[in-house]
Amino acid sequence: MKICFFNSGYLPDRGGVATLAGGLAESLASSPAVGVVKVVAFKNSQPRHEIRGKLEVFAYPYKKMWQMIFVVFWYTLKFRQFDVFHATNIFPVGFFTLLFGKYIFGKKVFITIHGTDVLAKSGSGLVKWAKGFTMRRSDRILPNSRSTMKLAAEDYQIDDQIFFVIYPGVTQLSEQKPSVDIRRRYGLTDQDFVVLTVGQLIKRKGTDDLIRAIKGLDDETIKLLVVGEGPEKQNLQNLVRELGLASRVVFAGSVEGVEDFYETAQVFALPAKYLAEQGDIEGLGIAFLEAQYFGKPVIGTDSGGIPETFRANETGFLVGEGDIAAIAERIKHLRHNPQIYERMSNAAKTFVRQEFPWTKSVRQHLNIYSQTRQAD
Repeated sequence: MKICFFNSGYLPDRGGVATLAGGLAESLASSPAVGVVKVVAFKNSQPRHEIRGKLEVFAYPYKKMWQMIFVVFWYTLKFRQFDVFHATNIFPVGFFTLLFGKYIFGKKVFITIHGTDVLAKSGSGLVKWAKGFTMRRSDRILPNSRSTMKLAAEDYQIDDQIFFVIYPGVTQLSEQKPSVDIRRRYGLTDQDFVVLTVGQLIKRKGTDDLIRAIKGLDDETIKLLVVGEGPEKQNLQNLVRELGLASRVVFAGSVEGVEDFYETAQVFALPAKYLAEQGDIEGLGIAFLEAQYFGKPVIGTDSGGIPETFRANETGFLVGEGDIAAIAERIKHLRHNPQIYERMSNAAKTFVRQEFPWTKSVRQHLNIYSQTRQAD
């Protein structure tokens, strides 16, 4: 099988979309059932032409619409003999992949959706129409979670028969001893109980609630380590100062080697919230999967696809959106109950390896590609 991906989020860039797109392309290229995988990526921070085995990447810095349209047309033309065109972004890349791939070259077109990309309230009515058109006319829509499927089907009034949920896998990460001493670098001691959060510093992530939860804990050894950058950083730093938490909350910024941070922390928490007026939602939450890979119990909110990333009360704790007291209580519970912590830690490692391997995601993608192509 020959597969061509189109996207505007790809490695080494950060974020759930780039992680999914990169992991999927690389994992499919490793499958004996796949002959070749091409990736056409836009808005990439490292423009390049790269060939690794069966995987070939054409990464462009382009951000302008006309540039994307031209390049999508060129590669759908160039690879018109391929079996599958798959866009891991719905607009504008997915829309034009559908127009050229399906309606000019007669190929099967698949679209992966993530949550905010289809639910966002920003953009013109024309953009909303284009997204709806893309979903209705694509051969299959592949949501990253049941939550994304449900909300997209409701918002666009689309029959859910066209959807097929496929979770991303977790890329095998290095579990070796951290290459740098994260605790010494950021002024943390060996006695500190470190709560880690990883992601863009945007309102949806709920980092402000996590900071307030730390304030509610009178144990000075419980520290919060925040990894990521974003428009809310200054507001969050101001909140830390207002609450007198400068010695207990550390902002690490954007980092290389996030594995070292997972290894260093005891708990991962991301109390995201659904900003319905903006259509901003945590479609899944890949960081929850990565944290569990390292055996870290997780704390997440009942928001978007987060409940689908772990087993409540087995590998982590589920709390309500904005429930700061519950977040604090769960952190405290894990801090002072080492047997429960150890049981959850072991369960987290097992769970994510069994339920979220890339081999499973690849198998599901190949099955849906084949079934859809044979349906004709």
